[in-house]
Amino acid sequence: MSDVLCVDDDTASAEAVADMLREFGHDVCVAAGVEAALSAMEVRTFEAVIAALPLRVAAAAVGPGTSDGLASLQSCANGAPFIVTVRHPDASRGVEALERGVLDYLTRPVRREALRLAVNQALEVGRLRRENEDMRRELIVPAPS
Repeated sequence: MSDVLCVDDDTASAEAVADMLREFGHDVCVAAGVEAALSAMEVRTFEAVIAALPLRVAAAAVGPGTSDGLASLQSCANGAPFIVTVRHPDASRGVEALERGVLDYLTRPVRREALRLAVNQALEVGRLRRENEDMRRELIVPAPS
């Protein structure tokens, strides 16, 4: 159905979310941390990304002066919509994530229906973004004379 990347430092937690996504019919790649996710993004394009916060990151993996795992992932995701999950909800972190372009903010353990709805919305947003970009390109290309 759709390619989804699931990023979590805790592999067991990532696999639990990935199992639900597979039950929904999605192809899922599990990445145990930012470094593994960045490697996966180099070889595969994902339609949505689910990332568990906080994302610990080694400075060597994302370059000097960068320690923000979410920003590193977003910069390499080719515009894929992001959903973040947190163990301890914090309104200020939620607002910050949304301000940074995250589409949805879920608490862990993730409820099956909340995940299904969030992923479906993310995939639709991604589809609409791609469609919008295609239409913009068509408008910019001059018609043959």
